[in-house]
Amino acid sequence: MGKTLLALQIAMNQAMAEIPVVFFTMEMSADQLTQRMLSNLGTMDGAAFLKPDERITTEQFLTLAQKADQLKGKPLYIVDLHQANLDRIEGEIAKLKAKFGIVGFYLDYLQLVEPAKIDKPKPKIEQMTNISKQLKAICKRQKVFGVVVSSLSRATEGRSDHRPIMSDLRETGQLEFDADKIAFVYRPYEHDKNAEQDLMEVIFRKNRNGSLKNAQVQCQLPYTKANEYPI
Repeated sequence: MGKTLLALQIAMNQAMAEIPVVFFTMEMSADQLTQRMLSNLGTMDGAAFLKPDERITTEQFLTLAQKADQLKGKPLYIVDLHQANLDRIEGEIAKLKAKFGIVGFYLDYLQLVEPAKIDKPKPKIEQMTNISKQLKAICKRQKVFGVVVSSLSRATEGRSDHRPIMSDLRETGQLEFDADKIAFVYRPYEHDKNAEQDLMEVIFRKNRNGSLKNAQVQCQLPYTKANEYPI
């Protein structure tokens, strides 16, 4: 319901402000993620990339070329890491920090990280618990911040209020202890077709150094774009 969209938007905002970050994509390919970013910057429906010869005009193509050049000059590094373990992830962070001075990473998403060999025979919840602990340790060792996307259980479907809570975090409760901040995204339209279609709620359930307030975001799914919600 927009987890990757919001994480990617924040990463892009930081890069546009010249803050160097890396985005680890473990579900989509780097090409797919790049298409989403161009869709965002060019405010172009992502479906157009599926049949560019039919749906993208010459003017739109030139606009995309300009946006691609703009994006190329910003310190946002995309790393495609299918079936990667934490040693590989930390190695990439250390390399990019030394070469480009990155100050943080985004990981999409937690449940796709490969467990350590010693953890593979263990239940999934133990694997995820150890991965969460190790990610926290990586942040401390490398002196970077980490934003980790996590999938949720389906428990929200059985409640009258479908807004996620911390116990809905899939396959691990360890994130509740390790994370400094925990935010959920919720789109009311998915459960109530009378709600605003582009409204996304960002719900903070934990904020170690701040207050627990929610934010309303305008979620433009066709453009993979999130903005401040217009008042």
